[in-house]
Amino acid sequence: MNRLNTALLAAMGLLLCSHTAWAWQPTWVSVDAAGKLSYKTDAEGNRLPDFSYVGYRYGATLPTVAVKHSIAPISGDNTAHLQKAIDYVAALPKDGNGFRGALLLKPGIYRTDNPVYVSQDGVVIRGSGSGSDTSKDTLIKSSRTGKDDSVIHFGPRTSDSVWNRVASGSQVAITDSLVPIGKRSFTVSSTSAFKVGDQVVVRHKPKSAWFSAVNNGDTAGDAGWSSLGEDFSLYYMRFITGISGNQITVDAPFYMNLRSAHADLLFFKYDTSQSGSRVYRQVGVENLR
Repeated sequence: MNRLNTALLAAMGLLLCSHTAWAWQPTWVSVDAAGKLSYKTDAEGNRLPDFSYVGYRYGATLPTVAVKHSIAPISGDNTAHLQKAIDYVAALPKDGNGFRGALLLKPGIYRTDNPVYVSQDGVVIRGSGSGSDTSKDTLIKSSRTGKDDSVIHFGPRTSDSVWNRVASGSQVAITDSLVPIGKRSFTVSSTSAFKVGDQVVVRHKPKSAWFSAVNNGDTAGDAGWSSLGEDFSLYYMRFITGISGNQITVDAPFYMNLRSAHADLLFFKYDTSQSGSRVYRQVGVENLR
């Protein structure tokens, strides 16, 4: 995988160059006659990750959402000040495009001691500028440190993990020995509980072989991951776009290989009936630091 990582850096450098005159082509990705990227896979089927799937609606133009409320910073902790303003916009009705409106943060420093939460669809937090000039730019400066130092949290106001909520009777095993990087399809033991459009989760529950493969997190002088007694499961939330026999196809690829020798690979329908178990749509943060 080192060769792929090196190729990714090379590809990134290549894409910064003018596309009108390609002086050379890297090994793992090239530009075809139509000007599109063409990917090569290694012997296992791994390819360079395509991160365009994380863009707004897979690359649609960002909309300009109307400002419905604005605030300026106050002295001291701004957490409650920001939260009150976010909640005001969150209580507004949605328009035809699913937006409630934008909250404009006027220039200055907003110091926060705790995260603020956006727990409704259609809310955009917009700053006045993303530079460092507090006379014209918006800076949110958090005092939080440690594992959970988030500043703006899109989701329910809870510290509990919401990724492991399994819809009753839906959990099955992924039967492939390897799902390579860049793949969107895989085989499961049964598809009877699933349909196209379902919100689903792939859980990578590591075995001791995975901890060894990643050198226990390569934590230097700190305790290695395998000795911490914590759940190091990785969760990938997706939507089903196709079912053929026992093969599932989802809407976005995986950005690490899923290997059964390294982890229990589990697949389940996400239980959206529990509080906070939902996808938040048409939300965002713009133009601030």
